[in-house]
Amino acid sequence: MVEIEFLADEHGNQQVIDLITSIADRAMSDKNYAELAARIAQLLDYMKDIGVPPIEKRTLYGISSAGNPITLVNVVKELNNHPPLMEARANWRPVGAFRAIFFYEMDDKGNQTI
Repeated sequence: MVEIEFLADEHGNQQVIDLITSIADRAMSDKNYAELAARIAQLLDYMKDIGVPPIEKRTLYGISSAGNPITLVNVVKELNNHPPLMEARANWRPVGAFRAIFFYEMDDKGNQTI
Protein backbone atom coordinates (compact mmCIF):
# COMPACT_ATOMS: atom_id res chain seq x y z
CA MET A 1 0.00 0.00 0.00
CA VAL A 2 1.19 3.51 -0.81
CA GLU A 3 -0.02 6.67 0.87
CA ILE A 4 0.95 10.11 -0.38
CA GLU A 5 0.69 12.89 2.19
CA PHE A 6 1.14 16.56 1.34
CA LEU A 7 2.71 18.39 4.26
CA ALA A 8 1.54 21.82 5.33
CA ASP A 9 3.84 24.73 6.16
CA GLU A 10 3.63 26.80 9.35
CA HIS A 11 0.65 28.70 7.89
CA GLY A 12 -1.29 25.56 6.98
CA ASN A 13 -0.59 25.88 3.24
CA GLN A 14 0.18 22.76 1.24
CA GLN A 15 2.62 24.22 -1.27
CA VAL A 16 2.65 21.20 -3.59
CA ILE A 17 -1.15 21.13 -3.76
CA ASP A 18 -1.20 24.90 -4.31
CA LEU A 19 1.24 24.58 -7.22
CA ILE A 20 -0.67 21.68 -8.80
CA THR A 21 -3.93 23.65 -8.45
CA SER A 22 -2.31 26.69 -10.09
CA ILE A 23 -1.09 24.56 -13.01
CA ALA A 24 -4.53 22.94 -13.35
CA ASP A 25 -6.22 26.35 -13.38
CA ARG A 26 -3.95 27.56 -16.19
CA ALA A 27 -4.51 24.26 -18.02
CA MET A 28 -8.15 25.23 -18.54
CA SER A 29 -7.11 27.85 -21.11
CA ASP A 30 -3.55 26.90 -22.12
CA LYS A 31 -2.81 23.67 -23.99
CA ASN A 32 0.81 23.64 -22.83
CA TYR A 33 -0.23 23.80 -19.19
CA ALA A 34 -2.81 21.09 -19.96
CA GLU A 35 0.05 18.87 -21.11
CA LEU A 36 2.09 19.58 -17.98
CA ALA A 37 -0.97 18.95 -15.80
CA ALA A 38 -1.56 15.60 -17.54
CA ARG A 39 2.05 14.58 -16.93
CA ILE A 40 1.86 15.54 -13.24
CA ALA A 41 -1.36 13.54 -12.83
CA GLN A 42 0.25 10.48 -14.45
CA LEU A 43 3.32 10.85 -12.23
CA LEU A 44 1.23 10.99 -9.06
CA ASP A 45 -0.92 8.04 -10.20
CA TYR A 46 2.26 6.08 -10.94
CA MET A 47 3.67 6.81 -7.49
CA LYS A 48 0.34 6.02 -5.85
CA ASP A 49 0.31 2.63 -7.61
CA ILE A 50 3.89 1.53 -6.95
CA GLY A 51 5.41 4.00 -4.49
CA VAL A 52 8.99 5.06 -4.93
CA PRO A 53 10.17 2.87 -7.76
CA PRO A 54 13.54 1.16 -7.82
CA ILE A 55 16.07 2.80 -10.16
CA GLU A 56 15.31 0.43 -13.04
CA LYS A 57 11.59 1.39 -12.99
CA ARG A 58 11.90 5.16 -12.93
CA THR A 59 10.77 5.60 -16.52
CA LEU A 60 7.06 6.25 -16.91
CA TYR A 61 5.29 5.33 -20.14
CA GLY A 62 2.16 7.42 -20.39
CA ILE A 63 -0.20 9.20 -22.73
CA SER A 64 -0.01 12.86 -23.73
CA SER A 65 -3.03 15.14 -23.44
CA ALA A 66 -3.49 14.58 -27.21
CA GLY A 67 -3.58 10.80 -26.71
CA ASN A 68 -0.09 10.04 -27.99
CA PRO A 69 2.34 7.74 -26.18
CA ILE A 70 5.03 9.54 -24.16
CA THR A 71 8.04 8.50 -22.13
CA LEU A 72 9.02 10.35 -18.96
CA VAL A 73 12.54 9.43 -17.87
CA ASN A 74 13.82 9.62 -14.29
CA VAL A 75 10.48 10.69 -12.83
CA VAL A 76 11.89 10.10 -9.35
CA LYS A 77 15.47 10.65 -8.28
CA GLU A 78 17.57 10.97 -5.17
CA LEU A 79 18.85 14.45 -4.40
CA ASN A 80 22.63 14.15 -4.35
CA ASN A 81 24.17 15.24 -1.07
CA HIS A 82 20.74 15.58 0.57
CA PRO A 83 19.60 12.10 1.64
CA PRO A 84 16.91 11.06 2.38
CA LEU A 85 15.31 13.73 0.18
CA MET A 86 14.07 12.79 -3.27
CA GLU A 87 12.51 14.66 -6.16
CA ALA A 88 9.42 13.85 -8.25
CA ARG A 89 9.75 15.35 -11.74
CA ALA A 90 7.50 16.12 -14.69
CA ASN A 91 8.62 18.28 -17.61
CA TRP A 92 7.00 19.96 -20.57
CA ARG A 93 9.53 22.17 -22.34
CA PRO A 94 7.12 24.89 -23.59
CA VAL A 95 6.06 25.57 -19.98
CA GLY A 96 8.86 24.33 -17.76
CA ALA A 97 9.09 21.71 -15.09
CA PHE A 98 7.24 20.51 -12.02
CA ARG A 99 9.43 19.46 -9.11
CA ALA A 100 8.30 18.22 -5.70
CA ILE A 101 10.81 17.42 -2.98
CA PHE A 102 9.80 14.52 -0.75
CA PHE A 103 10.95 11.72 1.50
CA TYR A 104 9.35 8.40 2.24
CA GLU A 105 9.18 5.73 4.89
CA MET A 106 8.65 2.04 4.35
CA ASP A 107 7.34 -0.30 7.02
CA ASP A 108 8.32 -3.95 7.48
CA LYS A 109 5.46 -5.05 5.18
CA GLY A 110 6.66 -2.91 2.27
CA ASN A 111 3.99 -0.20 2.68
CA GLN A 112 5.21 3.28 1.82
CA THR A 113 4.23 6.69 3.12
CA ILE A 114 5.45 9.41 0.78
